[in-house]
Amino acid sequence: MPQTGLAATMPWIAGFSLLVVVGGSLWIGAGAMLVQLSRGARTSLLPRRIAAVCLAVFSFGIAGSALAAMV
Repeated sequence: MPQTGLAATMPWIAGFSLLVVVGGSLWIGAGAMLVQLSRGARTSLLPRRIAAVCLAVFSFGIAGSALAAMV
C-alpha cells in the first residue's frame, strides 16, 4: 500500500479487497470441486494430496517472499 493520505490509498484498499474476495471465492470453489470429485472415488486420497500440494506451494511462496524481504 502506498504511504499517502487516506483519499489516495482508498483505490488501493478497494483493489486489495477485490483480490481477497476473488481469491477466497476461487479457493472455496476449488475445495467444493475437490469434494465433489472425491465422492465418486473409492478413496479420498487424491483430493487430500492435491490440497496438501496447494498448501505446500502457498507456504513455500510465503516463506520465500519473507526471506527475500530480509535480504
